[in-house]
Parts: sequence; C-alpha cells; structure tokens
Amino acid sequence: MNTLILLAAGSGTRINSFIKDKACASLKDKSVLLYSLEAFAQTECFHRTVIVYRDPSQKKTLEAIVAASPWKTLKIDYVNGGESRADSVYKALHFLAETDEILDENARVAIHDVARPLIRSDFIEKLMQLAGKHLHVVPANKLVDSIKEVEMDPSRDDSGQITKNLERSQLRSVQTPQIFNLTRLFAAYNALEEGRAACTDDASILEASGETVHYLENPHPNPKITTKSDWDYILYLLNQNAL
Repeated sequence: MNTLILLAAGSGTRINSFIKDKACASLKDKSVLLYSLEAFAQTECFHRTVIVYRDPSQKKTLEAIVAASPWKTLKIDYVNGGESRADSVYKALHFLAETDEILDENARVAIHDVARPLIRSDFIEKLMQLAGKHLHVVPANKLVDSIKEVEMDPSRDDSGQITKNLERSQLRSVQTPQIFNLTRLFAAYNALEEGRAACTDDASILEASGETVHYLENPHPNPKITTKSDWDYILYLLNQNAL
C-alpha cells in the first residue's frame, strides 16, 4: 500500500506580501492544494494521503477546500507540521508508523510540495514504475545555466565573489515528488535525528544513511511557488495550456 504526503505547512515568507497562504490560494480555477491532490488521485497508485498543515486555522481551510472538491471521498489524514521541512516530514512518517503503515516492507511513500501545482499524473506514474525497480526515485533535470560556487558578501545577501566554476553536466536540479521505500525512509530519518534539519530534501536524508537514490528527468514544467514571479509564470503556463 502506498501513501502520499503533501507538504502544505511552509511559511512562504518570500510571497507573503502577495499571497497570505499559497497552499490555500486560488490559482486560476481552483486552490493550489487541489492541483496536486488531483494529479495524484488520478494515478490511483495511493490508498491514503497525509496533508501536513501549519496551524489549526490553515487546517480548517484545507479541510474546507477538500470537502468542497471532487476528491472529498479520498482517505485523508491531517498532521501538524514541525519547525523545519524535515521535522514536518518526520511527523508525517511517525504518524504512519503509529498506524502500522511502516510495517509493510513493500510500501512506498511519495512526498510532494503543494507549492509545485503543475505536477502531472502521467509523470507520477513513471516515477512509481521506476521506484518499483530502484526503491528510491526523484525527479531531476539538467541545468542550462552556468553554475558557480561563490563566497557571499557578509554585508548583503544578494552579492559576493565567484570562487569556482562547477561542471554542470554532473549536476541536476532536484524537484518533488520524491518517492521512496517507506520503511527505509523512516529508518533513515530515525538514524539522522541530529542532522536532518539541515537536509533540504528527503533524498539527502536517505543518502546520508547510505541508500542509493535514482533520478528520472521530468520533461514537463514543475516550478515551485516561492516568489510572485513564480506565481505569475505558473499562471501563464496554465493560461497557455503549456503543460
């Protein structure tokens, strides 16, 4: 049995002046949350969903959005998030452990940022197929810009000195959803209790425990809503049907 964890607890500090809550905001014709929920539901690969929320007020709004949607009959649980992204994921995994979900050694879990509303169901299915072979799979794309290592200017956060050129052919930009063997991911989180808050995604937590993570290139746009420019770009793609 497979589980979807949708992360909606992010503070969204860089877009707060424009959108109060990006997970609940209306994007074209529906809320941001429903784009991801719909894409995963259409695959019929997941028997339950865990939505990680920020606070009771947001939980109430998320529940109302789901209740008024075509997906109100899905099996959905709500878990309060933590201080960091890693803490939020761990709380969702711990919730699954309490319901004996972790005991199924063949179960998979998909972890997805609600702030990536353009994920496609057909690509999710391809990730799941590859995860059946390799256990742990993430979407990752080639880089098109030149990539530099820098030393930041201590007096400002938007400038600094270039110190090294990186070979972009060996680098990839990683996205969500990230799909893992549920039992092994939970074990990796437990093993890395002290350092997991510094990890920027779940793949890095598995890698730190010695697991191998594979990747699959995503040929479709899958931007994350972080700034108003991201919002405008996603809205443009939706209006152009460029998905």
